[in-house]
Amino acid sequence: MHPVFSDSFFYPEELAPPIQIIKENVSQAVENWVQIDVTPDFPKWIETTFSNTSEPDIKGQWTALFQDSTFTEDTNLAEVHLQLIGLLVNGSQWKILSDAFNEISLEYTKRLFDHSRLLLSSPATHTYTSMKDLVWMHWIKEDYSNMLLYDDEDILSLQKCVCEVVEHTQSQGDQYYFNPSLVLRKGLNIQHTDYLNFTNPSGNTICFSHRVKQSLNEQTLLFARSEELQDYLQKEGKQLFWIGYEYRNGSTYYNSSVDGNHYSRRARIWFIWKENGHFRKKLFHQGEFFNI
Repeated sequence: MHPVFSDSFFYPEELAPPIQIIKENVSQAVENWVQIDVTPDFPKWIETTFSNTSEPDIKGQWTALFQDSTFTEDTNLAEVHLQLIGLLVNGSQWKILSDAFNEISLEYTKRLFDHSRLLLSSPATHTYTSMKDLVWMHWIKEDYSNMLLYDDEDILSLQKCVCEVVEHTQSQGDQYYFNPSLVLRKGLNIQHTDYLNFTNPSGNTICFSHRVKQSLNEQTLLFARSEELQDYLQKEGKQLFWIGYEYRNGSTYYNSSVDGNHYSRRARIWFIWKENGHFRKKLFHQGEFFNI
């Protein structure tokens, strides 16, 4: 866990309010909670400013590259899972991509986003990787670092912002970490990490990660310093956008102990971007599952 959060969660808005049970109808109460017509306030989850912190190198504005959070409401009957994953596209292809998410005819394109793990790259190594070594060894390439989307006339290339690293130790076994992808580590001149901070040769923190788990709630975050990230995007002519996933469902406790015959769940996926200083979003899938 990162000192800026200590052992707490990054929780800029209420996503899991307590379930209101009326006339002891638990199943209906859980269903109402799962189907609540509320959209996450994505700007609060994507951009944040740290001012009152004892960590001087964390002060300022930060932008989320990745966040994966699970929160259970107070009665433990239901839970919400929120995920945001950043991707890059060349500015010259941005309009084609954004238009694609507004055209029903390109539904096959959107199917590429129905599984969030497809939006992560991984080190091109034949065995486990040390995250510390990976960060400074820029010559280690990445697998699945790009996604290709095919339009009738165009081929769009999306670059992934986040690399999933599996590290293995005898004491802890497999440990999963999420760090800036190779294209961002090079672009932001990141060369060192202590697993929490990703720093440049001057020792300045350019990205940082945070992981915390308490009971049934858990969270993994990866933030980049907004100013450096924006400078890189402008220099390289790239557009940053996010795919947002929300899954609300009756908890394992509810399904196993309260009502094993009633499964409440809802999956939604958004296309999120920033335009002229304002965040925009497009809901392009809603159903019982993420499969489009």
